Amino acid sequence: MKPASMLTQLYQYTNCDSTLKYAKIVKVANDSLYNRQAIQQIQLMTFEEDMRQLEVAREKELEEYRRQQNIQYALLALSIITVVSLFLILSHSFITSERFIHFFSVVAMLMVFEFLNLVLHPFFRKYH
Repeated sequence: MKPASMLTQLYQYTNCDSTLKYAKIVKVANDSLYNRQAIQQIQLMTFEEDMRQLEVAREKELEEYRRQQNIQYALLALSIITVVSLFLILSHSFITSERFIHFFSVVAMLMVFEFLNLVLHPFFRKYH
């Protein structure tokens, strides 16, 4: 590209045909060079956009996981509160039998341990 540009300047005043020939060569070389740069720029922008889309998808997936986890925590906490209150209400009642109260207490303990498992699972996963 640079030699053709120098020849264009050299023949500018003496040989008009050669000037035109080398000017065309310079133009074609510049166009192909800038085309390559434009293509590389477009490819880079496409790659960056794809990476951004992947990051957005990952964040959305993580947000959905956290939302589901929060719903699980809320439902389990609500059910524990309900079971414990029912247990306390029914344990002081003369209507229920001892077996029912025992069964109810086992269910309440299982729910409490399940809640603890959900809460502590991320910490155990780190060290296991």
